[in-house]
Amino acid sequence: MSRAENGRRQDLQKLPLRTRRQSKSKDPSRQERRSDSEHVLESKSFEDYYKAQEILSWEEFPLFLETLRRPLPSVFRVAEVGRLRDVVVETLDQFPQAMDGSPSFHRVSWYGNGHAYKTTASRKEIRNDENLSKLHRFLVSNHRIGAISRLEEVSMIPVSLLDVKPGHAVLDMCASPGSKTAQIIDLVSDSDGYSESLLIANDAD
Repeated sequence: MSRAENGRRQDLQKLPLRTRRQSKSKDPSRQERRSDSEHVLESKSFEDYYKAQEILSWEEFPLFLETLRRPLPSVFRVAEVGRLRDVVVETLDQFPQAMDGSPSFHRVSWYGNGHAYKTTASRKEIRNDENLSKLHRFLVSNHRIGAISRLEEVSMIPVSLLDVKPGHAVLDMCASPGSKTAQIIDLVSDSDGYSESLLIANDAD
């Protein structure tokens, strides 16, 4: 250990524990390493494991990895229960024209009544792209009040396949963070939120 490092350690030991932790977190080298690690999308162990399964040919494997590294599209579902639904849907239907096709923005065609939307822009792009700032503000504000649920497209499939109807009793055994639970509520409730169904949402947390 160098004298400088030893001196820094001694200085930190003189500080209260909370301040000591804050000082460590402000170390530029630590922050740089943490930032770099957030963007590493490679793992030799991961690749070796899937190669050993022999479920893909050697020609298909690079495409498999490329697909896994591709950012997921941003998907959001409009809550059917509540007075804001029609206003939210009307506003979202206007975004494709405003965005002029780049990135693409459209309804999820297979989803029930069509009140789910998808854009090829990732969450990071929506947050950081100035051209998408209006969409970002709209999504954030309506997500906070429960008018929109942000989720992955595949998360909407299980509830859709269950064919849940008003009057059903539903036990959701893996309810966190709640997007599928909210989807179930929409299916068993009328437009005013009234329902004679029973829904129990449970999770390990």
